[in-house]
Amino acid sequence: MNINTMLNTLGVSKLRAAWSLLTGGISGFLTILAKAFTALLHKADPDKLKHYADLSAKLAKLTRYGVELFVTNECYKKAGTATADALTAFAEHVADGEYTKAELDEDIDTIEACISLWKEAPKCEKEQ
Repeated sequence: MNINTMLNTLGVSKLRAAWSLLTGGISGFLTILAKAFTALLHKADPDKLKHYADLSAKLAKLTRYGVELFVTNECYKKAGTATADALTAFAEHVADGEYTKAELDEDIDTIEACISLWKEAPKCEKEQ
């Protein structure tokens, strides 16, 4: 998904996004994204939202179980466990229908950490 599609989906104009970046930096931009995402969550059917949060939590458990059961390499195990943790945290953040800037920041940091772990896993595997 490109940035234009994301902004359109969230109902944020390009001008508003650019202005938030100019006046508030990345923090201002993330704040309007979190608010727009929360507005979408408020429009969502609470039962469906709860269902998707539960689904994400179950997917995290399945991922964790699969990693523990099938992955022997510690580097990949660490990356898989971090991914399961990220799914669990996202499920918890979305389940209440509110998505704060702090939660968004946390999820972004977690996702970036997971990506780094997955990128490093092949290199780490060669070293072992």
